[in-house]
Amino acid sequence: MPVFLGIVAALIHSMVFYPGMVAWDMRVQIDEALAGCAGDVHPPVVAAILHLFFLSGLTVGRVFIIQEILFWTGLSVFLDSLLQLGFFRPLKSSARHGILAVLLVLYLMPLTPYNFYAATLLKDSWLVIAILWGLHHFLVMAGIPGNDGTVRTGTLRMFTMSGCFACAALFRHNAVLLLPGACAAGVFCMWNRRYSWAWALLPLLLYAGIQTGAAATIRIHKNNWNRFYYALELISYEAINPPADSEHRFVTPFLKPGFKQHFSFGGLGVTPWVENEIVRQELFDDANAGAITQEYFSLLRRHPLLMTRVKLNAFAALLGLDWSWSVLAGNYSNNPELAASHSSPPRFATSLMTFYERIAYKKIYRPAVLGHLPWAVMNLLMASGVIALLRSRKLSPASGFFLLLFLSFPLAYYLSYLIFAPSADYRYMMPSTLLIQAAALVFAVRCTLPFKNDTGCHK
Repeated sequence: MPVFLGIVAALIHSMVFYPGMVAWDMRVQIDEALAGCAGDVHPPVVAAILHLFFLSGLTVGRVFIIQEILFWTGLSVFLDSLLQLGFFRPLKSSARHGILAVLLVLYLMPLTPYNFYAATLLKDSWLVIAILWGLHHFLVMAGIPGNDGTVRTGTLRMFTMSGCFACAALFRHNAVLLLPGACAAGVFCMWNRRYSWAWALLPLLLYAGIQTGAAATIRIHKNNWNRFYYALELISYEAINPPADSEHRFVTPFLKPGFKQHFSFGGLGVTPWVENEIVRQELFDDANAGAITQEYFSLLRRHPLLMTRVKLNAFAALLGLDWSWSVLAGNYSNNPELAASHSSPPRFATSLMTFYERIAYKKIYRPAVLGHLPWAVMNLLMASGVIALLRSRKLSPASGFFLLLFLSFPLAYYLSYLIFAPSADYRYMMPSTLLIQAAALVFAVRCTLPFKNDTGCHK
């Protein structure tokens, strides 16, 4: 039933938004997939998967349908898994499925940005899909008792969970921080088996194997993708600590006069910074990658506190504290199918987007949710609450570790942007916020019902 409800939601959503919006970076990767050659500025695994789709005869519109089905069924089974956790008294199937249907209707309403990100071909949406399915399998194996009261582990489910987390780690460069949690989840699920520690290697092996497969599928040329992030942080460092007259810095000659007037922490991305009279495009050339990298790590060693200030300011902008993040990630003009057919985007979809931007976002969503900050704080509070319950012995060690493992996935992805925050764009932290909002919503619903006397997670 959860899969069926997810497919129904996907069909409704697809009827509104088909053939889908395409984000700018995904349009770049579509072009790379068609050319059979990709750079590493955007994760090349995405271009390799698109390349295989196009070779099999799929169009962009059909890829959009696949994304829709995987997103909505993934969200549905994830919510259903949360509803079945062993901490609560079991619900009748009809009641559980009714609650699930109501939750999916809420997500289909144009009151949150997820409705529109699900309609956008975007690597962040692919990452959300992979995490939803991975966590679903983790919850089933570790937190949901079977009919006989035992957990439902299995080799195939373990491979599926590990494969989902490995893909998620490859859909964004910073998502590699999800791998430690994936390794720990594998050991936890197989704790009662011999050589359980060996399951920690599975996500790493699949991560390396998928990378190797992508390199065999499409030509990948290295162009030092991290130089962009290093350069953006060097520019931010320049803004808070101008060089002395006798000090030479590599970045300084590339900055335009009066760049501080247009500067903002968190950046606006490379292209807007060039357009907004902040820096010359030549700074980001491949030839400068070595010098940029050397200066970045030199400043990290010599001025760690100032570089920490740069990262914290960029992280704060990404959390939504300065309201500079964008809401919608894609648009129909980037869809190559619409461009080729000279057809117009769906009228109803554009009307929904207009409603969202003018009413829901400004009058409902933005003042109520305030960006990612409250959800990141809730993530920390949930983890702190679990630790407090463990210390007071109101929660068994297995149950506590299970909950901490679950909460570690959104938290790790939030914190990954302390390393690099490329721009103050809402979509970057969308996966973590979606997970925490879903968990908070389900827990709020289930807490209206009594808990079980046994607070164990049936591990």
